[in-house]
Amino acid sequence: MEYILFRDTVHPSRALRREGEHSYSFLDWDDGRRKTVHVAASLEDAPPGFQAEGSIQINGFYVSCPEDAQKAVENTPIGKKKSQKKKSEVER
Repeated sequence: MEYILFRDTVHPSRALRREGEHSYSFLDWDDGRRKTVHVAASLEDAPPGFQAEGSIQINGFYVSCPEDAQKAVENTPIGKKKSQKKKSEVER
């Protein structure tokens, strides 16, 4: 519940639905999609679908939201090259 209340959004969601033993879902009010959250007590006992590289730790539990992790990757400028050529004295 803490994850969906305090994640970086304009309109935080308040409704959490249990989807399994370690999985929950919520409606993201910003984009209107239902997102899944996986929770594990340790990274060794992670449930299927849990992404350890995108997880965060909250109150001793590891929380992973694959959709939010994918959104963060899409918004990160990867591979942008700065192509600045040196200006000659005349161009300056």
